[in-house]
Formats: sequence, structure tokens, C-alpha cells
Amino acid sequence: MNPLDFEGSVLFGPKSFTEVTNRHGVWNEKAPEIAEGDREDRPCPYCGQWSNNIVLISKDGWRYDRCKTCGLIYQPEVPSVEKLREVYTSFPAQEMWVSVQGNPIELEIDRRKFRWMLEQVGWPQGVGDATDTKSVLDIGMSTGTMLEVAERMCAPAPCVIAGVEVNDQARKVAENRLLNLQVCPICLPAIDRKFDLIVLSEVLEHVRDPMRMLWEAACLLSPKGAMIVTVPNADSLAVRVLHEKAPVWGLGHLQIPGVETLRQMMVTVLPDDELKFFSFVSFARELSNHFNLNPIFAEDHPQPMWYDPKTVLDRLQGYKLLCVARKK
Repeated sequence: MNPLDFEGSVLFGPKSFTEVTNRHGVWNEKAPEIAEGDREDRPCPYCGQWSNNIVLISKDGWRYDRCKTCGLIYQPEVPSVEKLREVYTSFPAQEMWVSVQGNPIELEIDRRKFRWMLEQVGWPQGVGDATDTKSVLDIGMSTGTMLEVAERMCAPAPCVIAGVEVNDQARKVAENRLLNLQVCPICLPAIDRKFDLIVLSEVLEHVRDPMRMLWEAACLLSPKGAMIVTVPNADSLAVRVLHEKAPVWGLGHLQIPGVETLRQMMVTVLPDDELKFFSFVSFARELSNHFNLNPIFAEDHPQPMWYDPKTVLDRLQGYKLLCVARKK
């Protein structure tokens, strides 16, 4: 399995992919307004520095700074805890996204994506103790596709699958899909067992305190456990080329790590682990269209411009980052 096997815009073309999966409805949904009284200032969520920043961009009313101390890109002003939970539980786009994940094409692509991630960590044989039963916790499991794939890859050996999900609709879909699913409390310290594998897929960018989330997740790892983390990539070619037009910015993405900032965060929490980094979602077709369809660039580049997707990913410049952490 390789990342281009599940990049929808490479397989179908950007417009066709959004149409066949109904993603376009999610992207077109207008974000809710967050009043000034429902916003709070915060320091850098990694190093804790206040106001030691370079202002980068503003998008849809949200500002992004780069911390001059640690390099993390983050929102210095974020929604309150109550308002953020409201966005994640009742914002119409969240319900639409649950529906998209049930689309047959989206589901097949997600299954390929999660299988690739699990292969990078050596699941199931290379994770945890040498026992017949493996265990995996997916924090932010959504509709449960990652857990479904992890359980299948373990078969016929038994596998304990557990998940945490803040959105009621997504959690109910997961419970209906997965007969053996154990739903865990949102408060991670309340979980009373250890896991061979913990997954944080596209979660850290959504929480106000990503380091606390990482620490609490690490406490749930078995002695020989492994962790999978994915986030949007601040070092992606999409960000470098499209700047404020890149789709990483806006309500919900509270911080955007690059390779080195994510490495710093992971080393802080798991100092004895071996870390490996990969990128996926090259965004190559979208970038090529950006230049080839833009009359400003067309005169300077009469020959069509094309970005090689594999090269983009090999250089860790894909739109998404994957970090795999395992004991040395």
C-alpha cells in the first residue's frame, strides 16, 4: 500500500472526487460566527510563551501566528471550551461529514488510508507484547473506520477495539458498525486500562491544549505500546504555494504543526521512542490546476506545470503528516 492509492484527487481529479463523495457540501458550509465574548486569548500551546510571535495570516476572522521560540503555528485567540464543544457537536458540517464517511468511495479510500498507517507501525505483530490479543484505542474515532481496519488486520486473533468520540451522531454510527466496540469516556484519565496502540488521527489540531492531550494519551500506552498521530502539515507544498488560500486555516484548526514542531511535541511526551515521519495527500493535482488555470502564471509558463505527487510526499511536503512512535 502506498499513499497515492488513497489520494482521492489523484485517483479521480479534484472536482470529481469532491462530487462523488459529497465532500463539496461540507466545504461549502459556512462556519458559524463566534462572538468576541466566546473567544479567549492563549499562549503558545507547545512552549507556553506569550506574545513572542510573528503574525502570519488571518482567515475567516481567525489569526495565525508563528511562535518565535518553538516555531509552532497557532491561533493566539480561540473559541471558549463551551463554544468549541458546540461547534464539534452541533455544527451542520459535522453532521454532513458523518454522512460523507458512509459514502462507498470515501469509505474505501479511508480503509486504504488507515491500513497504510497501521502498516507503518507494524500492526499487529510489531506492536505491544507478544500476546494473542492486541488492543487499540482510537481517540477521535468518528464513525469507527480505523478500528474496523485494525480489527480485520488482527483476524483471526482477537483484538480489543476502543474509541473516544465527542460527536454523538458519529459515535452512534461507530457503535452500530462495530459489534465489539468499547466506547470510552471523553475524559482520558478516566480510562482504566492500557493499550498496545493509540491513534490520534486529525485530532491534535482541534484541541485547545494539544500537549495535555498527548500526555494523557501516552499514559494509556502499554509498556511496549505504539502511537499514531496525524495532523495538517505546516510545511506542506500547499501552504508554501497557496498561503492563506490553503485549506488548513480557519475555525477548528487551532494549531498547525510542521515536521520539526511535531517532532518536538512527540519527543517531549515520548522521549524514549523511535519516531518516523511520513506525509500523505500530495495536493499535486490542485497545485497544478492553480498554476495552469491562472492567467497570471500561464504567460510565464506556456508549458503545463505539473507536480509529481510521489516527490512531494517523499520530501514530507504532503498536506498531511503522519508520525509513528514506537519503543526503540
